[in-house]
Amino acid sequence: MNILNEQTIYQVTDEQILGELHDRLVRMRRSCCFSQQELSDLSGVSIATIKRIETQRDKDISLSTLIRLLRTMTQMEGIGGLIPEVPDSPFLSQKNGKTAQRVSRKRKRVS
Repeated sequence: MNILNEQTIYQVTDEQILGELHDRLVRMRRSCCFSQQELSDLSGVSIATIKRIETQRDKDISLSTLIRLLRTMTQMEGIGGLIPEVPDSPFLSQKNGKTAQRVSRKRKRVS
């Protein structure tokens, strides 16, 4: 069962999602025919970190580590969907045509 699809993603816990991502990384490494040591050598990620990720002892994978592993395994295609691009909010537009760098608590009216 794919717990990361649009219908079920909000019904599962963060821990279940992390577990699925960890499992996918293991399957991806194996499908690339890399040992943990080979992946470590090629990616620059320590073997200890790879082992902690794969045994799910390391619950939080840094984004830079994830990118290095995906790049090494030539699996970068889905990374753009991780945080989708969204248009700027009209509330951030200022009268001089510039975009606000911060959002204040009070919403400004768009003129």
